[in-house]
Amino acid sequence: MGDRPTGKLAYLTEPENVKIQEYEVPKPEPGAILTEVEQANVCGSELHIWRGHHPEVNEGVLGHEVLCRVSELGDDVETDYAGEPIEEGDLVAPAYYITCQKCYSCQEGQFNLCQNAYENWSKSPEEPPHFHGTFATHYFIHPDQYFYKIPEGLDPSIAAGANCALSQMLFGLDKIGVEYDDTVVVQVPVVSD
Repeated sequence: MGDRPTGKLAYLTEPENVKIQEYEVPKPEPGAILTEVEQANVCGSELHIWRGHHPEVNEGVLGHEVLCRVSELGDDVETDYAGEPIEEGDLVAPAYYITCQKCYSCQEGQFNLCQNAYENWSKSPEEPPHFHGTFATHYFIHPDQYFYKIPEGLDPSIAAGANCALSQMLFGLDKIGVEYDDTVVVQVPVVSD
């Protein structure tokens, strides 16, 4: 290993087989950010992936719901994606997917269908920058990956789920046109034993 520190990550080598591996922590390239994981949530998707029930992912670094502390900024990183100034030591919530802005879906304004959304997610840790998932000591935020600074006073346990659970709910509500102060009916199916 070189003169950089090392970090650990949880690598799913095959369904129901996870290994802890150690790698040198990369220096962020221009536009990228190196973070330290503060809190990583377990999403239902991780359970599906671990069991081998995901249609595409059956190995890779696990985890995507996260709250991170910025440890190193790549050149040209001055703000988050909302325009808030960012510096080392700030807490951020990154989205685990990207919106490439170049594929057919993005060009049509269907960013949720980006064909390159998972380009950096759940890869083998052998591929640099190694820290592709959030079940790790570090997480690498790529140049085209959205991330948002966590405002002072916001409960960190809420912020960690913003990049998956909250964003998907808000997207769904937006798609069906539900707005603040609307009345809705929630039906929950009754399951009997």
